[in-house]
Amino acid sequence: RRILGFDLMSERLRAAAIARALRTGRPAATPPLRMITVKGPVGGVMGFMVVRKARAGVRSAQSPTGVVLGAFDIGAMIENIIGQRMRVSGLDLYVFDPAGSPGHRLIYWHTSSASGGSAPAEREILASTHWQGTVSMIDQRWGAIVAPSSGSRWQSGISSAFVTFVAGITMTAMIVAYLLISVRRAAQ
Repeated sequence: RRILGFDLMSERLRAAAIARALRTGRPAATPPLRMITVKGPVGGVMGFMVVRKARAGVRSAQSPTGVVLGAFDIGAMIENIIGQRMRVSGLDLYVFDPAGSPGHRLIYWHTSSASGGSAPAEREILASTHWQGTVSMIDQRWGAIVAPSSGSRWQSGISSAFVTFVAGITMTAMIVAYLLISVRRAAQ
């Protein structure tokens, strides 16, 4: 009830994502943004899917009834995927917005190092052994860099092609699967 009448089109990034969803008929997402939650501000994305009124099991091409909104906490989503499905240890994951300005492109940082720590500068990761690729998030494309943690077995000579294959395929498949399940639940 507290958000009844809230205009989703009042903010530029949300409005652009909703317009893409309405124009294409496919789900669309905002670029990474700061969302306010009960836990405080988090980095997230909002996904939108068009809703149309169906007649007796027939998919209608009529005007949309509205949009369904899904809000995703990027850190929680990636940690959940890594924790449940990704069994590769000794690798750090740096996810960034390719459209962001240099020095401010970081979306998410995951390190397998026991000491944790803050994300290094992107140029530091690129200067060492790494794999770089893209991850799709609904209709958004993010950059991803996977690099061996300092002192990990990956630094001792295992092929970077293997790291590329495992990290790239695993992360892309898991994010796509997670989003498809979320969109289906939202549609139901």
